[in-house]
Amino acid sequence: MKTSMLISSSPTTRHKLLSIYRPFEFTVRDKQLLKWKETLTEEERILLYKTIIFGHRFACLFTTDDEKYQENNYLPLFLALSTHSLYGLECDISKTKDDNLVIAHDARMFNVSNEKNVDDLTIEEIRNASQNKHFFKLETLLYEFRNYILRMIQHKKKTKILNLEIKGEGIANDVIRQLENFPDLSPYILLSSFNKNNILQSLPHTQYPVSILITQSADKKSYENTTLNFAIQIYEKHPKRIHSINIDSDIFDDPVSIDRINQCRITFIYAYSSSTTAREQTVHNPNNVAKWSKLLKNKTLGIFVDRPDWRDLLI
Repeated sequence: MKTSMLISSSPTTRHKLLSIYRPFEFTVRDKQLLKWKETLTEEERILLYKTIIFGHRFACLFTTDDEKYQENNYLPLFLALSTHSLYGLECDISKTKDDNLVIAHDARMFNVSNEKNVDDLTIEEIRNASQNKHFFKLETLLYEFRNYILRMIQHKKKTKILNLEIKGEGIANDVIRQLENFPDLSPYILLSSFNKNNILQSLPHTQYPVSILITQSADKKSYENTTLNFAIQIYEKHPKRIHSINIDSDIFDDPVSIDRINQCRITFIYAYSSSTTAREQTVHNPNNVAKWSKLLKNKTLGIFVDRPDWRDLLI
């Protein structure tokens, strides 16, 4: 497929590009999105336009049945996603038993037992068990992402941010060592993690901004022990290092948490949902997104969506 076709933004081309990929976690139907669209007020549309959009797990376009996309060739994926109004792409980094960094949220991606984690498997075991013939390592991803950046600069197109969510216990140093082989990518990389050790390991490496992912709401009796408190404390100590705090959408129902977030000087707050079903009804619901944006004072809201054209279909 020609590059000019890949970076085209015409509706016909966009539909064709989407049809190339088969989402593995896509539950929101077009009819539901169109139904939501009919309920949006002009104010809500403006709020949606200002919202920063990340494609969750490559906007759930991680696998493809198209034979033209061979293993270790993900440049077409980056270029295809560039046709949509995404700020960036998110993917998960895990470590195998034999110390390979791979693109994986969990072992279920590789058609193995739920009782096993990615770090219980060797790279060869994953390759043998996986139905995803396009499975690849972090090194391969970074190589293709650099090709994408160079291609977009060449064509004077706006580039995307790559959000690497670091899974596992304390593997951020391993991730950063691989990133150091691609120093020209540092302006386009955002590191994030739920794991406190990964956050602390990432802080000394000033070339990479960090996003702290949290799940707990504030508890008036034990607020000091919440992950929200940890995130805000880290931000207050290292305001230039922390790009954003990433909260579960449930926290918007907790006035104590929202008040604490609003007291913090951080600019970017991202919302996600830890449940696929909840994500369908919360993060993917533009009415909720507009409501959350109003709750945040002097901050920019970002969300993670499972399809790259989510906002394109709504606005």
